[in-house]
Amino acid sequence: MPTADANLMIETPEEFDELCAQLRHARQIAFDTEFIPERTYTPELCLVQVATDKIVTAFDPLNLPDVTPFWQALVETDAEVIVHAGKHEMDFCVAATQKLPARLVDVQLAAGFVGLGYPISYTNLVSRVLNAHVHSAETRTDWSHRPLSARQIQYALDDVRYLIPIWNQVAGMLDSKGRRQWYEDELTIQYASHLEDPSLRSRRVSGAGGLKPRSLAVMREIVAWREERARSLNRPPRWILRDDIIAELAKRQPTTIEELRSTRGLGIDSKAQWAKELLAAIERGVAIPDEDLPRSSGRRETTEEQMVAKILAAAMLQRGSEQGIATGVVGSNEDLRDLLDWFRSGEKTEKPALLIGWREELIGRYLLQILSGEVVARVAADADTIKLHFEPASQHRP
Repeated sequence: MPTADANLMIETPEEFDELCAQLRHARQIAFDTEFIPERTYTPELCLVQVATDKIVTAFDPLNLPDVTPFWQALVETDAEVIVHAGKHEMDFCVAATQKLPARLVDVQLAAGFVGLGYPISYTNLVSRVLNAHVHSAETRTDWSHRPLSARQIQYALDDVRYLIPIWNQVAGMLDSKGRRQWYEDELTIQYASHLEDPSLRSRRVSGAGGLKPRSLAVMREIVAWREERARSLNRPPRWILRDDIIAELAKRQPTTIEELRSTRGLGIDSKAQWAKELLAAIERGVAIPDEDLPRSSGRRETTEEQMVAKILAAAMLQRGSEQGIATGVVGSNEDLRDLLDWFRSGEKTEKPALLIGWREELIGRYLLQILSGEVVARVAADADTIKLHFEPASQHRP
């Protein structure tokens, strides 16, 4: 681990250039950022912390003319680039270079494959892996305020100080358990969306479940309009229009300013140009031909289907516990519903995530055995506990 006397803030463009040059020759690079996402369309980058085996430092992007060389160093190096839950960090990286680091490492994700839990906080990961302690008193800091205090800088540096030693230990655990390839496959899946248009991710809104195809089409047009308005005003999309209001408008499909004004929480000035633009977006959704409508994503589950899904969830939890892989990594309730849909369709719909790659090996085939009756659930009770067991059906045949 780097020594404490290396904990210096980069102060000048010359020092920043020297840092970028050093990173191109490093074997491992850990980094983190402090940013403010609430006020602007693109989160405001306020501080970048960096660690190698020789240095722990930070630089102020608000005080430098151009920090693009840092992001270029990350994507052009052969070093492992180590983050903790680094999807926001990769947003900045891809925005600057249109690339991800070739040897990206996410220690939070890796922890989920070795029994440390997922998602696990950085503080807990430091404690569990290194038996060290980091403070979390600055979590509500306004990182755009200057000057930064010595305490704030120390807090920020602690966010990268331990990443390399954590990864070195967790990597060994992955290898000893034979999980390295599973982890790397999942890392690729989770970060793949960062190479698409960022607006496509921000256009995914809550409230679409259960909407009919026509309403989904209207929602899609409203969200596209919101995205463009947010970009032009440099404001977060949800400042422009909340998801719940979008869902309500998609269902009601108002056609006049007066009908818009009757929507609670919208707050429309009858002369506002944006209200007319919103009505035009709704009209575009209503006019989409039937054959081009998006498919409805929601359906009502019967009580029996809900019960089956809960049994599968219990099996997934038990299998994950046995294998030392966090359920949060393995799959969600939505993944289980997709598996049930595929099974009920006679394997005619799109193959679900639980039957692809490492998930199929870990849990997918096992869940299919339960659905086909090859594995059955049994309750075992004694004076102290009641447990649910999953066993081959052949054990219970006469």
